[in-house]
Amino acid sequence: MTFHTQARVGTAALALAIVIGAGLPGLAANSEVAAVTAEACTTCHGPGGVSEGEMPTIAGQDAATLTEALRGYRDGTLQGTIMGKLVSTLSDEEIAALAEYFAALPGAGQ
Repeated sequence: MTFHTQARVGTAALALAIVIGAGLPGLAANSEVAAVTAEACTTCHGPGGVSEGEMPTIAGQDAATLTEALRGYRDGTLQGTIMGKLVSTLSDEEIAALAEYFAALPGAGQ
Protein backbone atom coordinates (compact mmCIF):
# COMPACT_ATOMS: atom_id res chain seq x y z
CA MET A 1 0.00 0.00 0.00
CA THR A 2 1.31 3.40 -0.97
CA PHE A 3 1.74 5.94 1.83
CA HIS A 4 0.10 9.31 1.32
CA THR A 5 0.33 12.29 3.57
CA GLN A 6 -3.00 13.25 5.05
CA ALA A 7 -2.80 16.70 3.50
CA ARG A 8 -2.27 15.38 -0.01
CA VAL A 9 -5.10 12.87 0.22
CA GLY A 10 -7.32 15.44 1.90
CA THR A 11 -6.69 17.94 -0.89
CA ALA A 12 -7.53 15.37 -3.58
CA ALA A 13 -10.67 14.26 -1.77
CA LEU A 14 -11.80 17.83 -1.24
CA ALA A 15 -11.18 18.83 -4.86
CA LEU A 16 -13.03 15.80 -6.22
CA ALA A 17 -15.88 16.24 -3.73
CA ILE A 18 -16.31 19.88 -4.69
CA VAL A 19 -16.40 19.14 -8.40
CA ILE A 20 -18.62 16.07 -8.18
CA GLY A 21 -20.74 17.44 -5.34
CA ALA A 22 -21.44 20.58 -7.32
CA GLY A 23 -23.85 18.53 -9.39
CA LEU A 24 -22.26 19.47 -12.66
CA PRO A 25 -24.53 18.05 -15.36
CA GLY A 26 -23.42 16.21 -18.47
CA LEU A 27 -19.96 15.07 -17.39
CA ALA A 28 -19.99 12.24 -19.92
CA ALA A 29 -21.13 14.55 -22.70
CA ASN A 30 -18.87 17.47 -21.82
CA SER A 31 -15.12 17.02 -22.14
CA GLU A 32 -14.55 20.45 -20.57
CA VAL A 33 -16.30 19.31 -17.39
CA ALA A 34 -14.36 16.02 -17.50
CA ALA A 35 -11.14 18.04 -17.71
CA VAL A 36 -12.11 20.10 -14.64
CA THR A 37 -13.04 16.95 -12.71
CA ALA A 38 -9.82 15.29 -13.82
CA GLU A 39 -7.82 18.08 -12.18
CA ALA A 40 -8.58 16.46 -8.83
CA CYS A 41 -6.90 13.27 -10.09
CA THR A 42 -3.69 15.12 -10.86
CA THR A 43 -3.14 15.90 -7.18
CA CYS A 44 -1.81 12.35 -6.78
CA HIS A 45 -1.33 11.11 -10.34
CA GLY A 46 0.70 14.09 -11.53
CA PRO A 47 0.19 16.91 -14.03
CA GLY A 48 -1.81 15.69 -16.98
CA GLY A 49 -2.05 12.28 -15.32
CA VAL A 50 1.67 11.60 -15.76
CA SER A 51 3.05 10.55 -12.39
CA GLU A 52 6.16 12.16 -11.01
CA GLY A 53 6.39 9.70 -8.14
CA GLU A 54 5.17 6.34 -6.99
CA MET A 55 1.58 6.74 -8.15
CA PRO A 56 0.73 5.13 -11.48
CA THR A 57 0.55 7.25 -14.61
CA ILE A 58 -3.03 7.24 -15.80
CA ALA A 59 -2.58 9.36 -18.95
CA GLY A 60 -2.49 7.30 -22.11
CA GLN A 61 -3.86 4.18 -20.40
CA ASP A 62 -6.57 2.12 -22.08
CA ALA A 63 -10.02 3.62 -21.35
CA ALA A 64 -11.55 0.20 -20.66
CA THR A 65 -8.81 -0.58 -18.12
CA LEU A 66 -9.27 2.78 -16.38
CA THR A 67 -13.05 2.32 -16.36
CA GLU A 68 -12.73 -1.14 -14.85
CA ALA A 69 -10.35 0.12 -12.16
CA LEU A 70 -12.50 3.13 -11.24
CA ARG A 71 -15.63 0.99 -11.04
CA GLY A 72 -13.73 -1.52 -8.91
CA TYR A 73 -12.68 1.20 -6.46
CA ARG A 74 -16.18 2.65 -6.40
CA ASP A 75 -17.87 -0.73 -5.89
CA GLY A 76 -15.31 -1.96 -3.34
CA THR A 77 -13.88 -4.87 -5.34
CA LEU A 78 -10.53 -3.03 -5.44
CA GLN A 79 -9.30 -1.85 -2.07
CA GLY A 80 -6.24 -0.61 -0.28
CA THR A 81 -6.21 3.01 -1.40
CA ILE A 82 -8.13 6.22 -0.89
CA MET A 83 -9.63 5.77 -4.37
CA GLY A 84 -12.79 4.12 -3.05
CA LYS A 85 -13.71 7.26 -1.14
CA LEU A 86 -12.74 9.55 -3.98
CA VAL A 87 -14.89 7.85 -6.61
CA SER A 88 -17.74 6.56 -4.42
CA THR A 89 -20.26 9.05 -5.83
CA LEU A 90 -19.31 8.81 -9.50
CA SER A 91 -21.86 7.41 -11.94
CA ASP A 92 -20.92 4.98 -14.68
CA GLU A 93 -21.14 7.88 -17.15
CA GLU A 94 -18.81 10.05 -15.08
CA ILE A 95 -16.34 7.20 -14.75
CA ALA A 96 -16.44 6.60 -18.50
CA ALA A 97 -15.86 10.31 -19.18
CA LEU A 98 -12.82 10.40 -16.87
CA ALA A 99 -11.43 7.21 -18.39
CA GLU A 100 -11.85 8.54 -21.92
CA TYR A 101 -10.30 11.87 -20.93
CA PHE A 102 -7.15 10.29 -19.48
CA ALA A 103 -6.92 7.69 -22.26
CA ALA A 104 -6.77 10.50 -24.81
CA LEU A 105 -3.84 12.22 -23.07
CA PRO A 106 -0.24 11.38 -23.92
CA GLY A 107 1.31 9.17 -21.27
CA ALA A 108 4.90 9.11 -20.11
CA GLY A 109 7.27 8.66 -23.01
CA GLN A 110 4.64 9.32 -25.69
